[in-house]
Amino acid sequence: MKILKRFVARLSSFTTRHQDDQRLKEEIAEHVALQTAENLRAGLSPAQARRQALLKFGAVESMTEDYRSERRFLSFDTLLQDLRFALRMLRKSPGFTLVAVLTLALGIGVNTAIFSVIDAVLLRPLPYPNPGGLISVQEAGRGVGNSVSYPDFFDWQAQNHVFSSMASYHADEFTLAGVEEPTHVLALFTSADLFKVLQVSPLLGRTFQPEDDQRGHDVAILSYSLWHGVFHASPDIVGRSISLNNERFTVIGVMPEGFQFPPTSHRDLWVSTAIDRESRSNIMTGRGYNILNVIARLRDGTSLASAQTEMNLIARRLAQQYPKNNAKRTTVKMVPEIERIVGSVRASLFLILGAVIGVLLIACVNLANLSLARNLVREKEIAVRAAVGASRSRLFRQLFTESILLSLLGGAAGIALAAWGTQELVRFAPQDLPRITQVGLDWPVLAFASLLSIGTAIVFGSVPAFRASKTNSAVSLKDAGQTSSQGISQLRLRSGLVIAETALAMLLLIAAGLLVSSYKRLVSAPLGFTPAGLLTFTFDLPSPPYTTPQTVNFINELLPRLRALPGATAVAADWSLPFSGTGVSTGLSFEGRTFAPGNTPMSVVDAITPDYFQTMGIPLLKGRLFTDADNSASRPVVIINDAFAQRYFPNENPVGKRIQPSFSVTNDYPWREIVAVVGNTKMGDLSEDFQPEFYMPFAQIPNYNAFVLKVQGDPLTLVSAVRATVASLDKNLPLYGIQTMDGYLASSVAARRFLTLLLGLFATLALVLATVGIYGVMAFSVSRRTRELGIRMALGADKASVMQLVLWQGARLALVGVAIGIAAALALTRVVANFLFEIRATDPVTYAAVAFLLVVVALFACYIPARRAMKVDPLAALRHE
Repeated sequence: MKILKRFVARLSSFTTRHQDDQRLKEEIAEHVALQTAENLRAGLSPAQARRQALLKFGAVESMTEDYRSERRFLSFDTLLQDLRFALRMLRKSPGFTLVAVLTLALGIGVNTAIFSVIDAVLLRPLPYPNPGGLISVQEAGRGVGNSVSYPDFFDWQAQNHVFSSMASYHADEFTLAGVEEPTHVLALFTSADLFKVLQVSPLLGRTFQPEDDQRGHDVAILSYSLWHGVFHASPDIVGRSISLNNERFTVIGVMPEGFQFPPTSHRDLWVSTAIDRESRSNIMTGRGYNILNVIARLRDGTSLASAQTEMNLIARRLAQQYPKNNAKRTTVKMVPEIERIVGSVRASLFLILGAVIGVLLIACVNLANLSLARNLVREKEIAVRAAVGASRSRLFRQLFTESILLSLLGGAAGIALAAWGTQELVRFAPQDLPRITQVGLDWPVLAFASLLSIGTAIVFGSVPAFRASKTNSAVSLKDAGQTSSQGISQLRLRSGLVIAETALAMLLLIAAGLLVSSYKRLVSAPLGFTPAGLLTFTFDLPSPPYTTPQTVNFINELLPRLRALPGATAVAADWSLPFSGTGVSTGLSFEGRTFAPGNTPMSVVDAITPDYFQTMGIPLLKGRLFTDADNSASRPVVIINDAFAQRYFPNENPVGKRIQPSFSVTNDYPWREIVAVVGNTKMGDLSEDFQPEFYMPFAQIPNYNAFVLKVQGDPLTLVSAVRATVASLDKNLPLYGIQTMDGYLASSVAARRFLTLLLGLFATLALVLATVGIYGVMAFSVSRRTRELGIRMALGADKASVMQLVLWQGARLALVGVAIGIAAALALTRVVANFLFEIRATDPVTYAAVAFLLVVVALFACYIPARRAMKVDPLAALRHE
């Protein structure tokens, strides 16, 4: 407190003393300036004129004091003096200050908001000890995704020497019973080493041990949220038995608050793989069942390259030992776990960051133009200060201090804008964007905003301050009120800056135009079905008591009740609903054909009830649809889509041919007769081509993931009725996954929509800022050319020709900027090419449309200064000059 009082007292004393000094210096400066101008007219050199003026008015002491202040360049008193003077000058120009702060707030705010997303999604390490050692291990090879089979995982685990531990996991869902209300929970089947790999400990109890992978060890670990929300943070939860799908699991631990694995999705509990060994022995032994994700931790001192070499050797050994399933799987894909999580979104986020940096650069260019114009207006003031002895460094420092102060004010406003912007980004961002919920204004983000504020001051403040500090006081005082050569050179510089910001705006507008055109094509791409009016939902039928016959009976009883609901027109059960992420692929055999090992044909497989095609609006092309007669007692049949027919039965009728799936959940492999060909449907990414797909009758392979209900009107109005209908058959079946098909479709394009929306928004901001910049330069040009325009009109130029002159000057700047922007866009086509659908990155229509828009907007920005030029009175202009 004493230190603060001493500081305030010193500041007050300093302020009073320097206020008196400042008034005296201002009086001396005014007399010195007038005397210097008179000496120059008398024919003295600039140095002699200034020296004599200083001597006449006794200002040598003031000059000496200024020199001494230069020696104290970074002293505290000098800094306070600069800040005080900068505040006074900004207060005297409220319009300039407001525009500058708002422009900087916009540029810094959007950059800070986007950086907060990049920091949370890309830059933060995984929330586990030593995250750099966590490696995702995936299968690689034709027709194989990232997942791994149980047998291959066991071999990897046993044969490798480069990982200290390795674990597998796959997602599942359960109905948690025996609590206040049956609850649908998200679970993760994990091998015993998962928590050893992650190096995390539980809040209560223990984690999995090796014996928990064996039969009879059905154990579970609860998340903190499930423990608190459902079990009310019961302290004796460890050792308690819980019911998951009517199977008994023993709770062995509770994880700490905030722990989550996988880190990108919520899980309520983690269960051991012992249940897989008991109920799904075919999955545990079949190398064609690729359902596992694998994560491992590198041994200390082991590089990723050496681990890759060893795992490839293991893969080649397995390919030789099991050629039927592993012939083409001779390599293993290994990436850091953080790369697996965020790798797919890195390019799009950096594209957005590049766009906001472009917006900030345009804002800096605009402010540099404003500062140049303002310094030219202050030319006499700066010349007077130079005349009384202020050095170039002193002038530069003072002007640059104003830029620093503006940037700090703009940065503070930008942080406030970013606080709101980050909330909006989280709200509109795709829900599957990794770690999006962790976005916020933490210390790294605030540090970035601070550095950005200082950086913008350097970018937009240094050039105007440097040019203003080069003022020739004698020339400026002699030519005051006239168009000096410095004004002409500044006009050229400002025109160059406008060309630069126009080129940047052109680049951003082209990228946004391409993405908008691509998105329109994407959302209008044929789906193969009609999503309007479709409501989807699901529930689990636990076994026991629901055996296979009971499951079939339950669904056969439920479907007519759902169809009878008011407004419902059709209903079906389905195994792999489009865009739900539940698609399953399988290998195939064709009767009378053979394929080389490792070249097994692949297709998406689905199981449906008979009314599925009618409900979805999928057309029948050949043959017949499924009926109730296609049950477990009838011959196995299958329906294929047109993409399947075109790939595997080109130029022939596939109806009547037979195929054999490589696996089925009933562990039999019957030959199935093709009875129909139906239209293609998109299953996932809209940008992908239609994939081969075949359908089996639900009664012959009773598996389902969802129900789909066709409704007249808004499908969500029937949610309550659907819940009541299911509860009328079994009140212990909680519904989940309630979504419209339009909602699924919107989710599938959410990432592209987010990218397109943001880039379009930033391109629009760039266009507005470029328009303001062009307007500013043209208004400045007209004000500096008042005498010239007056002479032209006095010599007979009409108003139309004056307007044409001004418009052409602005159009010329815009055309040069457009040309440079097009060249830059052509050079950077690879940046956006990967985000486009059915449109080239060099699309001439987009380039031409954007160029036309930018030129028209530029002409509009020139129109007001041109109108002002038309109203110039020649006599008044000449008399004024």
